[in-house]
Amino acid sequence: MKIQLIAIVVVGITLSACADLSMYNQTPAPVRGSADDTRYPSSQSSTAAKTYPMEEHPSVNEDTRFKPAETIENTQNPAVVALLDSAYQQREQGQLDIAISKLERAVRISPRDASIWHQMAQIRHQQGLYETSLSLAKKSNLLAESNKALQQQNWSLMAKNYQKLGQSKAAQQAQLNAARLY
Repeated sequence: MKIQLIAIVVVGITLSACADLSMYNQTPAPVRGSADDTRYPSSQSSTAAKTYPMEEHPSVNEDTRFKPAETIENTQNPAVVALLDSAYQQREQGQLDIAISKLERAVRISPRDASIWHQMAQIRHQQGLYETSLSLAKKSNLLAESNKALQQQNWSLMAKNYQKLGQSKAAQQAQLNAARLY
């Protein structure tokens, strides 16, 4: 009996030594501040950190804007609602890096909310990060199971990303997929 207890303790200690604790070494998302906040290094180029009024941003049009009500009505968690509202305001002010940080926090709280992933994809498209935007739109589509309108928006955004990446056949296919969902 004593030997079994010792063996269990040794196995437990050995397994705990192998645990992946990398999640505790991550840099937290900024709580407030500007895109130029030096406490949180930006992974974006210096042009991506530029702030623009929403109507003057280089790649903003009606198709790429999101409205907080679209997401808020499907979300129950008040923390997520507050983050989405804040992200919307930051995006309207052209502070895309701050908006992304808010959406990243929202997705940590509600990782299966397809509309949050779609909004992140839209912002990454605006920043010229087309491959990242494409990946986020695909993730949103996987989670949007029965939301045909959101799936259509994702396919349209994927088509734009493929076009920007010079993949015209993939862009055409994505546009066909979007058209099928009307």
